[in-house]
Amino acid sequence: MTQVDLLITGAHVVLPDGVRQVDIAVKDGVISAIVEAGASVDAREVFDAAGLHVLPGVIDPHVHLGPNITYPQSPEDAAPESRSAAAGGVTAMLSYLMTAQPYEDVFPIAKAAMEADSVIDFGFHFCVVTREQLESIPHYAKDLGVSSYKFFMNFRGEEGAYLGLPGNDDGFLFDLMEACAANGTMLDPHAENIELVWRLRAAGLKEGKNPLDSWNLNRPDYIEADALSKLAFLGRVTGASLYAVHTSSALSLDVLEMGRSRNDNIFI
Repeated sequence: MTQVDLLITGAHVVLPDGVRQVDIAVKDGVISAIVEAGASVDAREVFDAAGLHVLPGVIDPHVHLGPNITYPQSPEDAAPESRSAAAGGVTAMLSYLMTAQPYEDVFPIAKAAMEADSVIDFGFHFCVVTREQLESIPHYAKDLGVSSYKFFMNFRGEEGAYLGLPGNDDGFLFDLMEACAANGTMLDPHAENIELVWRLRAAGLKEGKNPLDSWNLNRPDYIEADALSKLAFLGRVTGASLYAVHTSSALSLDVLEMGRSRNDNIFI
């Protein structure tokens, strides 16, 4: 082996086949070899990681960046978040672009911002909120390389207006799932039965200790689980691949496991 820049020794290294005590050689900023502990390696620098664990870089598949969590546009949108991610061991993140504008207009801006100021690898999901965006999925997948799309089940009526996003319905959801299946892409649904939330609102909002606690109190576990049950069934009907984002309760997990017993194209 030629000389390497760095040799990490003594660590417990997490590998596909389990945790092993091996040494890691790094050259030109990438791992060049994983060798037995104590093997002779010519290295410019040796770092003793005894007692520590070394894990593969984490991929964060759910990130919102930019003004009002729309899409990254400036150094302030990319640099702080990506540096914080790197400090926590995240080496790649997938950011949601969320707008009613055509993504042909938004994608170049977001891509340029991340290329200029992100310190880690990145990719994008598109939030599909208009019929025009839905009909452009073949183009997004083939020409822009974006293979996953978010849908907000809770944005009925004016629920998404605070973000400038229009309302939707189950017909739109079904068409989107068919489009994802036809183009070999994945749907990332925000699962929430907003009509049940409206029912709870009408009965009087419960006040929590803080805004997050209030949100939680007014969205019991069945709000998400009911929506996931619908998604699991429609996934069987349409053949769409589903990634259940931010699954938040044991009841939701139970619903998803039941769905996966009939459709293994559901991911959690």
